[in-house]
Amino acid sequence: MVIEEDGDFREILYTYKSPPVLSFLGWRRAYQKLFAEIDKETFDLVHLNVVFPAGWVAGLYARKKNLPLVCSEHWSGYGFDDQYSGRIRKRITKQIFRQCQMMLVVSPWLAGALKKRGYDGPVKQVPNIIPFLHLEPSDHPEDLVIYNIADHIDRDKNISGLLKGFARLLEHFPAARLVQIGGGPDTEELKNLAQELKIEKSVDFKGLLPNEEVLESIHQASFGIINSRAETFSVVTFEFLAAGKPVVLTRCGGPEHYFNENLGLLIDPENDDQLDQALKQMSNQFSQYSPEELSRFVRRQFSAEEVAQKINSAYQEVWQQTN
Repeated sequence: MVIEEDGDFREILYTYKSPPVLSFLGWRRAYQKLFAEIDKETFDLVHLNVVFPAGWVAGLYARKKNLPLVCSEHWSGYGFDDQYSGRIRKRITKQIFRQCQMMLVVSPWLAGALKKRGYDGPVKQVPNIIPFLHLEPSDHPEDLVIYNIADHIDRDKNISGLLKGFARLLEHFPAARLVQIGGGPDTEELKNLAQELKIEKSVDFKGLLPNEEVLESIHQASFGIINSRAETFSVVTFEFLAAGKPVVLTRCGGPEHYFNENLGLLIDPENDDQLDQALKQMSNQFSQYSPEELSRFVRRQFSAEEVAQKINSAYQEVWQQTN
């Protein structure tokens, strides 16, 4: 157990190891020890970040101490029957839905997905914080370098569709390069697809990188592309913009609610014609976007101060309703 303090903020970090077969017992022992530590403190409310699986612990503690429960949710799986599945997940989720007195969501799309699964309580929209590195503003690169940052879960991120679209783009921009940062279960399939399309020399699979290295790397991009089928918010979309890079973005659920025509191009998911047109248009016009204006937009909307103010407002509202 590690306890860190920063002013009035106190963080208790507890880690444990447990064989998969005994994972539930491991969780139980870990949280019993954690409860013993946090029982030394006094609280006004409990804030749960992501309902499952930690919801059963947060809900139990809130009931034990008769405290209001505020929840934050980010998971896109609520929108899909094949992901929102399993008796234990549904049981815990429905219990927390009944107990939650305010749900913080990153987008209206996610709010709708939660309602579909049975949550009918108060909702407040609170975006994610977008990190900034204090780097010198970068000029537009002379070469055409397109960046995609996504987990290699093709069902959600549709990187395969992007690779096929990039192969078609090379017919018009043969010197273009695609940089892909990420990893996951579909890595080998995606690399094999690049070879089948005969574009492997133009695609650079960087793998998983530390977040700070990703943010530094973005500055080498001409523009970013998010070709996802589903996103609740898409932090990386706004990391591109924070670095002054325009974006080609699918209408994938969450990020388009914060997007406008001055930030890049919106297309429908799984629409090859729109993807081809947007890639060609952005390849010709990316240098016309102002890096300073793109970065300024994100700083106004998604700074730590702005997000903290929204969360504090939610706390105050719940506290007033329960006291």
